[in-house]
Amino acid sequence: MEGVSGMEIPYTETIIKEVWWRPIQLLMFDIKSTAKINTNQINQIFDVISLQLETKIGEHVEFPSIETLMKKD
Repeated sequence: MEGVSGMEIPYTETIIKEVWWRPIQLLMFDIKSTAKINTNQINQIFDVISLQLETKIGEHVEFPSIETLMKKD
């Protein structure tokens, strides 16, 4: 991720949550706290992020699940 002055910034859980997830959540559902969204809303937000990653960088990201985690081993 490119940050201030073109410096590369590593992706972290906090960056993903605050820079990607929360703004989409606010726009889609007008809910600030991630603790107040339901499973359906989580899936919809994830779908938006996943589609953007696939469109912009050609990476398909599956929603984390036991099955997808077991595939990685």
